[in-house]
Amino acid sequence: MQDHRPYRLTAQGRRQRVGTGAALLHQLARLIAEQRAVAARAHWGVENQLHWILDVSFGEDGNTIRKDNAPQNLWRLKKIVLNMVRLDTTNKTKASLRLKRKAAAWDDDLRMNMLRLSKR
Repeated sequence: MQDHRPYRLTAQGRRQRVGTGAALLHQLARLIAEQRAVAARAHWGVENQLHWILDVSFGEDGNTIRKDNAPQNLWRLKKIVLNMVRLDTTNKTKASLRLKRKAAAWDDDLRMNMLRLSKR
């Protein structure tokens, strides 16, 4: 009796029968694992990029604040400042985030423009 189940070609050019429950389950599990791995890598790429920017711009790794909720509060404030500096369009030159922060610290008018508190 001939086996009429469908088959696929492997990378070596051999025919491999598909359609058995165990083989199909194995292929599905492998596909799901690959999709989860891709999603995890994408998530950690975003996390690492944000951490790197916070570390370089704000010296996050050198932070010694450890008491109560202060680390979380300071982290949130730094993210707010980072987003405000990124969204700032008052200065058309391509300056780094660190230089934009420094300029805002030195210039009250620039800081008020970044915070959108100026009357202009």
